Amino acid sequence: MGRRRKPRAIAGVPVGGGIPARARESRSGKALRRSLVQWTSGQSGEACLRTLTRRLAEALGTHWSMAGVLVPGKPGRVRTLAWWDGKDWGEPFDHDPAGTPCQRVLEGKVFFQHAGLRKAYPGDRVLAALGAESYMGAPLRGGGGEVLGYLAVLDDAAMARDLRRTAILRAVAERAGAEVEGLRTEEARRQGEARRRHALKVEAVARLCGVVVRNLGNVLGTVAGSADRVMAETAPGDPRREDLARIQEAVERGRSLSRRLQAVSGQQPARPEVLDPAGLVVEMEPLLRRLVPEGVRLRLRRNGDGATVRADRSHLEQVVVHLVLNARDAVAEGGEIAVGTTGLRLGRPMESNEVLVPPGDHVVLEVADDGGGMDGERRAWAFDPLSTTKAGGEGDGLGLSMVHGMVRQAGGHFTRESEAGRGTVARVYLPRVVASPPVRPEPVRAPGSPRRGETILLVEDDEPLRRATRRVLERRGFRVLEAEDGPGALEVSRAHEGPVHLLVSDVLLPGPGGAEVAERLAGRHPRLKVLYVSGYSARGLVGRGDLPSHGAFLAKPYTHEELLRRVVEVLDGVAEATGG
Repeated sequence: MGRRRKPRAIAGVPVGGGIPARARESRSGKALRRSLVQWTSGQSGEACLRTLTRRLAEALGTHWSMAGVLVPGKPGRVRTLAWWDGKDWGEPFDHDPAGTPCQRVLEGKVFFQHAGLRKAYPGDRVLAALGAESYMGAPLRGGGGEVLGYLAVLDDAAMARDLRRTAILRAVAERAGAEVEGLRTEEARRQGEARRRHALKVEAVARLCGVVVRNLGNVLGTVAGSADRVMAETAPGDPRREDLARIQEAVERGRSLSRRLQAVSGQQPARPEVLDPAGLVVEMEPLLRRLVPEGVRLRLRRNGDGATVRADRSHLEQVVVHLVLNARDAVAEGGEIAVGTTGLRLGRPMESNEVLVPPGDHVVLEVADDGGGMDGERRAWAFDPLSTTKAGGEGDGLGLSMVHGMVRQAGGHFTRESEAGRGTVARVYLPRVVASPPVRPEPVRAPGSPRRGETILLVEDDEPLRRATRRVLERRGFRVLEAEDGPGALEVSRAHEGPVHLLVSDVLLPGPGGAEVAERLAGRHPRLKVLYVSGYSARGLVGRGDLPSHGAFLAKPYTHEELLRRVVEVLDGVAEATGG
């Protein structure tokens, strides 16, 4: 046991003493309020909380004092912000209050253990390391009465039962609680601003990627059309065919990049369906095990079976693959990756890494690793769009950005939490939906061969792509009329004496858009069929009112085989519903 410290007077009023109780309460209450004002004059936030904690230990003559707060969004975690050991401040730390005296205080009551503290809480390693023998703590409350944290003093000797000491602890805790509530309000404001900046950043990147995809699709279509035409006209054995093959390979790589950028922008063609993420993860197990090298353990956790969401199956599979690949890189030297699903019901919004998950029923897909994690400096930028944590310029940042885009396209939210030495947890929150009975699809007639002489009106504002597309269609026997914008399309139609069988039009055009052009042409050509093309997703275009919900759709960039197949499907009446 250490030497007992003598409690100090507060503003000239001693703790205890021979003053009559009623007079003592009146005089000491006023003196304590004056002392609290003097102690914290000009201070706020953590500095104020530290001053209150240190002064409390000095006033009560205890060896140690501490103040901790509940960590928002992490049930069962407490962060000790102020820790005074009688001489200096200790570093803030997080801990689990279960099985400690703090747990009793966090239940909302003043707790007092005058002696035998370590014996009463043998599992508390902090108490054992300190050699603490006694404890007194009070809850920190917000304005609404909710418990925000705790304030406590500890000593290495028995602590006398004294109502005056308890009154002082309560008063200081009341003042500290108001300060903690102020800290939370400021933190909520800061997080709200961070969420706003993050959302703007993500949206700006998505718009940029959308513009890049649209223009890249036009360029790739032009290059592919020219390369295909020259290849068809070049005799086998001609040395130029090797160069043309390299061009075609480069076009395919460009199309792959374009699809990745489409995913980042949330414009990737999607075919949402009601599916069970837990079952999907189980189906993917053989693939996931091939992705993980020897020495790394892969563990699948399946909770909340039967909980369904509405999403594109291939998109969700890509999300799982990208998250597992990131986790694999984090535990390359050996470790564990856990993939699992669970159901979650939120009664109020939940904050996590600058993302606000709305209330409601969710299905949570989680990929966790026990790798090295990230410190605060790396976390500050690691979750930005197009950022990468891979060394040596190996990553392009598209992987996680694609996850962001595909999850957002499914109406979900994506979060990541990481701490140095404690690994990383990535979570996808998808709205839970009720599965509908399966509908037996009607048989679809396979498209036949194109009928020669059918007239197609091609409307495309990118001239090189328009010329390349026209050559592709004409080689398959179609008669092609072309225009660069809406007014031009209407003029070409008026000048053409025969019927127009199919309108192939970009959705977004100078002047009237593709949908308006189709509507105007329908009067002159009542049997006109329409195929819309665009570098933007059909869902986004329909949502903005640029595209009707009926009519066929083909997303850029497309191969000439895809274009021809879609044209034949529309002319044969096989494809009428907008897709993607």
